[in-house]
Amino acid sequence: MRVLWLASWYPSKNDPLTGDFFQRHASIAAINHTIDVLHIKRDHQIQANIDISFSQKNNLSEKIILYKPFLYKIKFVSTFFSAIYWWRFNLKEINKYIQTHGKPDIIHVQAAWKCGLIALWYKKRLGISYFISEQYTGYFEEAKNKVPTFNLLQHYFLKKIFINANKVLPVSDYLGKALQNKYGINYTVLDNVIDTSIFKISNSENINQIFTILHVSLFNLQKNPLYLLEACNILALQNNVFKLQIVAPANIVESYLTSFPELKKHVELIPETNQSGLAKLMQQADVFVFPSLFESFGLVPYESIACGTPVIVSNIEVFKSKLINQPFVQFCDLQNSTSLINAVLAVQKNKCTNNKNELFQFIQSRFSTEAISSLFKNYDFEF
Repeated sequence: MRVLWLASWYPSKNDPLTGDFFQRHASIAAINHTIDVLHIKRDHQIQANIDISFSQKNNLSEKIILYKPFLYKIKFVSTFFSAIYWWRFNLKEINKYIQTHGKPDIIHVQAAWKCGLIALWYKKRLGISYFISEQYTGYFEEAKNKVPTFNLLQHYFLKKIFINANKVLPVSDYLGKALQNKYGINYTVLDNVIDTSIFKISNSENINQIFTILHVSLFNLQKNPLYLLEACNILALQNNVFKLQIVAPANIVESYLTSFPELKKHVELIPETNQSGLAKLMQQADVFVFPSLFESFGLVPYESIACGTPVIVSNIEVFKSKLINQPFVQFCDLQNSTSLINAVLAVQKNKCTNNKNELFQFIQSRFSTEAISSLFKNYDFEF
């Protein structure tokens, strides 16, 4: 089967981390099918007005087109021209693709907005079926004022996109329910993939002299940074010995830390890094803390578990549905910072009791390449 893979988010030369989970899905699908990825994105950092890159590895090809719209420094004018450029580039590339390869067997859209518009266009005109994989958190009611959400016009088009899709594949049941409530669609969950060739148990034994808490995020409102820092500040005021490692934009973290002078000496700010760098930090940490307000999946706690490190996550449905009753997972009550403090102290007290191999096997059996690839084998997702 030949699949045209339209990615609304995907790694690119100036943004190598965005959409890396979509790239992993594409790589897995390419085990049994020919996958042709097309990602077109506005990027002001490129030198010329257009930057085109192409890569081919076995059954997976990736074409990334970056562009700077006309008058790109003028906000509202550039937005108008950017929309025109993006639409024209997509139509031009897909028409060229069809002339070369014929119509694809299916179009797979990753993130409905905006590439779903293109898929809908080709279904109406050429009858090409399309699937949608969705991960965006902006569909949740609790996302308002915390992440960018959609306006009425966008919701109008999104409803058309979702209703006309042959299959909708949210990354969790929690996200699926949100899409069902908004757009009246049926769905099948397609879990995220954890790269267990990177996120795995370290071969070297690590014993920290200071109990190490790790947090990785953009430190935006969705990730509940104030709750995390308030709890850790109380730990500091109680003279607990610990180190809080934060991988996040430094300027945002530092703006929060001005309110917690006692906590500052416990905090180690680490620049954002690649997956291998994250894996090393997770392998070395004593506990990974992720008290997010809402998630469509919440990838990094699972990556930490694969590294053999216990996690503390918020008691929200998306985590409880997959992690409840696991001995290496503690849940914290978002209404009570004492809950997070007690969870940290519980892990600190029992930090040597977890079998690291058990944690890795939990991820390997459910979220590894091998576990998810079987879902793509027939590409019908009737499971």
